[in-house]
Amino acid sequence: MLTPAFQGKSEVALEEYSGLGAEKLFDKIQRNAQLINQQLSALTVAGWELTETHAAPFAAAAPAATRYLFRKAKP
Repeated sequence: MLTPAFQGKSEVALEEYSGLGAEKLFDKIQRNAQLINQQLSALTVAGWELTETHAAPFAAAAPAATRYLFRKAKP
């Protein structure tokens, strides 16, 4: 979730991992990592600075979420 929205997006949709063989799972993990890296790079280019990262603990009943905290870089 992006708050406020960045480039018209309030979320970055990632691929689900459920019910996959090892090879397809690895491919989806790779694509998700690439998508996250592209989004982080776009935020950096737009003048945002990554200040904190919080990985959510694994819980079988709830989807895990990593939270990235940005601030607008000082000129």
